[in-house]
Amino acid sequence: MAAKLEIRQIGPDEFARWDEFVDSCQGGCLFNKTRWAVPMARATGERLHVLVAEKGEHWQGGMVCFSVRAGGLRYARAPLATPYLGPLVWQDPRSKPDRQTARRISVLEVLIGYLEEQFDLLALQSHPSLLDLRPFFWASWDVTPIYTYYFDLNDLEGARGRICKEHSRMIRRAVSAGVVVDSRSDFDAFYRLYLATYDRQEKQLAYPESVYRQVIDAYDRAGLLRWYFARHDEKDIGAFLVVVDGPVAYAWLCGADPAALHLGVNQLLYWTTVERSAAEGCRLYDYVGAQSKTVAMFKSQFGCKLVPYYSLRRTRSKSARLQRWLGEGKQLARALVGAGG
Repeated sequence: MAAKLEIRQIGPDEFARWDEFVDSCQGGCLFNKTRWAVPMARATGERLHVLVAEKGEHWQGGMVCFSVRAGGLRYARAPLATPYLGPLVWQDPRSKPDRQTARRISVLEVLIGYLEEQFDLLALQSHPSLLDLRPFFWASWDVTPIYTYYFDLNDLEGARGRICKEHSRMIRRAVSAGVVVDSRSDFDAFYRLYLATYDRQEKQLAYPESVYRQVIDAYDRAGLLRWYFARHDEKDIGAFLVVVDGPVAYAWLCGADPAALHLGVNQLLYWTTVERSAAEGCRLYDYVGAQSKTVAMFKSQFGCKLVPYYSLRRTRSKSARLQRWLGEGKQLARALVGAGG
């Protein structure tokens, strides 16, 4: 009798195998790996779920998610500044396209069944490398396209010519004004500028300072972070954290002094992180989100490529639907926070 495809939650003894498996999957990236997920779970206090879709001893797919409870309901979501956290499907290079499609549909359908059984509300985001998410449509999930920008670092010289005139002018202005970019690990300096950006936009951070400190410290010690500070007149006026995983750099978190924006600090920081990521050997720079019109227009002017991915949402129970639409409770609001910019 043929083995049945089933979902199983794995523990730390299988995390090394999981991290290796992620690299062989559509939808796989750093944010699905335990070296990202475990420190995040420790800092936020949210429950980590590492799920595999397996047939016998063979893993066919899976996913990572985090859950919280609020009002007696269970919410699965992507946590703090984790842009991609959705399903993974193993790619067998020997399989013909029809078999690959059949496997993908089977894995996604069994994942959907498990998630709907375990959680009342789900808010996930797929990776751009997994675009065939039709089983979620068929299961009546809310599947919404969202966007990021990719920068091909293999042709940095050609990319310079695609930067819009206004961004180029602001970069020159920053350089002429004596703004310099250096690198050092300094959470307090970063957080001050990060918080200033949220204050300027009249937004609140999703987590307390202690969570950001713990997460950033863990990723810094793991060698995942690159720190950039823009300085003018011996004062920090901008800060940028880039996550680097092999050939890919992710524009993760940034902030700037509102009083220094006229100097071109944001344009200089973004372009400097692109250049230095290329110099480090990265081949792709992910701008990580472009949802709001202002952010989308700013990032597009660097001449990068618009790339879609998908928000996957599902509300199972009537009470969860009511809370979702009324927005009751602090924890529910946090459960619906997206990670993209």
